[in-house]
Amino acid sequence: MERATNPGLPTYVLAFAVLLNALPWPRAVVDPTSVGGPARQVIPWVVAGFAFLACSTLTVTAYCLLIGGSSEANKKFVGAVLNRAGIGAALGALVGLRVAPALLGAGAGHSASFTDCLSDIGNIVTMLTLMFVATAWPYSFGPVAEAAVTATQRVTWLARYSDHAAVRRLIPTVLLLAVNYVSFLLAQTVYFEVAALMN
Repeated sequence: MERATNPGLPTYVLAFAVLLNALPWPRAVVDPTSVGGPARQVIPWVVAGFAFLACSTLTVTAYCLLIGGSSEANKKFVGAVLNRAGIGAALGALVGLRVAPALLGAGAGHSASFTDCLSDIGNIVTMLTLMFVATAWPYSFGPVAEAAVTATQRVTWLARYSDHAAVRRLIPTVLLLAVNYVSFLLAQTVYFEVAALMN
C-alpha cells in the first residue's frame, strides 16, 4: 500500500501522454470522438477502459469510506485516490487553459463562445481527474479486505470472525467481483455510445 500513495510511473506516463497530445491536437482533447485516422478505431476502447477503471476505483473508495473506518490501509488508499485526483484536476486546468485559446481563435476552425470555452475547460478537468483516479485501481484489493475486517469488528456478534479467511479473502473478493462487474456493464454501455457517436 505504500506504493499506492506515490503516483508512480503509470501516472507520469499518462500525464506526459496527455500533455504531448494536447499541444498539437486541442480539439481531440476536448472531444475524443473527433479523432480521425487509424486511432479512431481505438478511441471507444480507451474511453470505455478509463470508464471501467474510474468507476471501479471510485466505488471501492466509497465502500472504504462507508465501512472501512480509520484503518491505515483505508487512509493510504483514499490518500492515493485524492493524490491522483488532485494531479488530474491541476493538469486538467492547465491543459484546459492551454487549449482554450486554440478553441476560441478563428484559425482553430471552431467558433466557441466564452461559456463554451469554460465548459470545455470543465470537461477537460473532469476527464483528466477521472483518468488519474483510474491509476489507483490496482491497489483496491487491500483496502477492501481491511474494510471488511473493520466492519466485522464493529458488529458485536461478528467480531470473533474478523480474522477468519472468509472475512479476509472471500468477502473482499466477492465485493470486488461485484463492483468490477457493474463497472464492466458501465464500460460496455460507454463503449457502444462512443462508437455510435463516431459513426
